[in-house]
Amino acid sequence: MNNVTCVSAEFEGSYPRFIDLPKPGTAKALLSEVAFLGRSNVGKSSLLNAVTQRKKLARSGKTPGVTRAINIFLAEFQAKTNRLPLRLVDLPGFGFAKVSAKEQSGWVRELGDYITIRDSLKIVLLLVDSRRGMQDAEMEIIESLDKPIWIVLTKIDQLNKKDIPKVIEDAKSAAKFKLVTNYRSTKQIIKFANEILKPFTRKYLPKSINRVGKEPLVEIFHSSTEMTQKFIENFSKEVKKVEKSIGVIVFESPDFRFNDVKKEINEIEINGIKNNFIELNSKQKTTYIPNGVYFMKADDCKGLEFSEVYVLNLNLKKIKTFSKAKEAFVAVTRAMNELCIYGVK
Repeated sequence: MNNVTCVSAEFEGSYPRFIDLPKPGTAKALLSEVAFLGRSNVGKSSLLNAVTQRKKLARSGKTPGVTRAINIFLAEFQAKTNRLPLRLVDLPGFGFAKVSAKEQSGWVRELGDYITIRDSLKIVLLLVDSRRGMQDAEMEIIESLDKPIWIVLTKIDQLNKKDIPKVIEDAKSAAKFKLVTNYRSTKQIIKFANEILKPFTRKYLPKSINRVGKEPLVEIFHSSTEMTQKFIENFSKEVKKVEKSIGVIVFESPDFRFNDVKKEINEIEINGIKNNFIELNSKQKTTYIPNGVYFMKADDCKGLEFSEVYVLNLNLKKIKTFSKAKEAFVAVTRAMNELCIYGVK
């Protein structure tokens, strides 16, 4: 907080229930509120103490579940000649607090009421443990909130330096993910993609621009070996002469690795020439050509579009979480005209 000073900070009160909070229209409820939200023991209280430049303003500790109510602090910040009074809200942690199921359920209900209904809440600071990364609970919060949300990565000093860039990039991607209308994919592909998301959200289901095409093809195999053989057989026939852009998106697993598939397809001839595939990596710049064949991991396919797409090692019936559904949605909507999905039982 360069050039910003906290000139005063004090504990206002602890409110076990949402209905106990100061009512709208009262003097206390007129101040804008900033909420600190995250898993138990992620560092909410510690961040609040750091922001206010007070060591013991908010209670923090190593035991998950120390914060068991909506705790509010009054603070005033000064930047040059301007002063800004705020109410800082330390919310109960969610996730793995060691309390009864009944109490945990009560917290979830109160948190939901506060962050969705409270008019005076202006910004939510979502704290994420860098060692764990963005998980389903955090993704669902981002997806459901209409209020501005800032992601704060904590405990980043406990990571290996080489892992830090990816953790930051994942957080940025999560914050930016929005499902919008007018994808260029055909009506059939958009309908198919929406079915992936429907069990987890209906809020941002995209609409197509009403382009009509083939129905997506889905094939499920008994093993990754069988899946690879079938893909190579069909793919090698199609790319004998490439007259469109083709994308191959790989979802990795312990028995299905990107490099293994890469080795197989590099033996295929395209227009009579071997090794003519273009490997895409989100960290490297690649020149796009209309009639190219592109090969990539699922993590590297965001923002790209191809006339036809093969998605390998994706079994839609195994998707149990919103984050996995989002990954699958992004992959299948890279296809504008034709989509083939190969998976394993």
